[in-house]
Amino acid sequence: SKSDDNNSSSGDLTPKIVRLGHPARIGKDAQQFCLEALVSRDDGTAIVNDVKKEMDELRQTVAKTKQSSVRRAARADLRRLKKEVRSREDKVVTEILNNRNAVLTTCVGAASRVIRDMNFDRVIVDEACASLEAACWIAISKSKKVVLAGDHKQLSAVVKCKEADNQGLGKTLFERIMRNPDLKKCGIMLDIQYRMNQVISEWASKQMYHGKLKSAEGNSNHTLHDLFGKNTSNIDDGIIDKEDADNDCQEKGEVSNENFDDDMDITSTDVLVLIDTAGCGMEEERVGEGSHRNIQEVSIVEMKIKELISYGIKASDIGVITPYRGQLQYLKETINIPVDFNTVDGFQGIEREVIIVTMVRSNDKR
Repeated sequence: SKSDDNNSSSGDLTPKIVRLGHPARIGKDAQQFCLEALVSRDDGTAIVNDVKKEMDELRQTVAKTKQSSVRRAARADLRRLKKEVRSREDKVVTEILNNRNAVLTTCVGAASRVIRDMNFDRVIVDEACASLEAACWIAISKSKKVVLAGDHKQLSAVVKCKEADNQGLGKTLFERIMRNPDLKKCGIMLDIQYRMNQVISEWASKQMYHGKLKSAEGNSNHTLHDLFGKNTSNIDDGIIDKEDADNDCQEKGEVSNENFDDDMDITSTDVLVLIDTAGCGMEEERVGEGSHRNIQEVSIVEMKIKELISYGIKASDIGVITPYRGQLQYLKETINIPVDFNTVDGFQGIEREVIIVTMVRSNDKR
């Protein structure tokens, strides 16, 4: 973040931001804020484009003329104009960066040439618990004040090299600080969650946060019926009529519904449903290199999605999470419904009104 106070005089508190990074890797909604887009819309860029046209004409002159004196003069002009273009482009970029309240980038992106000589009032590293410490220091070096935001009780940084992980590369800077008796006092726990019903968050609160995690009033008791119940037509005394929703799955012969009559019923007040498939012959199978999938379980997921949609819930409000890439691939290949499918780490930070977790397998050890 930068101390530039461009907005305060007008009373507009909307931050002026710029996003660094390759446009192809930036989401559509954020592309209007990427540096390339801002540069293309800047008035100074029009002048640069005019100079570049002049350079193209000079290149054609060099290619076509046979007079050495004319060629030398054209090449000299090209060198001069090339310096002018570089200077004008740098000026446009510098002005854009200086007139933004915040520069958004990845930790590694903080080493970009365009901000190499810039320092900031404050550096904020989001998802710091999923970032390697070495990458964090690139960003941290840009300011004397640093905020690390994250949760060391959740997913950690991904380190594929086992030797490096054993040597400590997987332990993040955030985790090291929070586990240091002298340093952890600088940590502040945000103890109110705004995402889920308290029945769902209760377990996490007890198991990982010593019971300190609380739910905001607005979501502590909300249910799907509160959100979508007014638009439903398939509710009878609070029980979903799922007969139409699971016909397709049963016709495939993949799931015997008689084992799930009780488990699959969802009342208007349910917020957490657990489906026990033990003893139902739903065994996983190994696919690819070390991954697994469970075909029968995917059929249950499909049935569940159709049931929820029949309840009045939009497909875009449903997310399906699995810990195995083999299962993820099979979900995408099998279920032709536009819901979000992803792995546990891939879904990190994403919110949906309904989450279905397909575990694939279980054993006594883990």
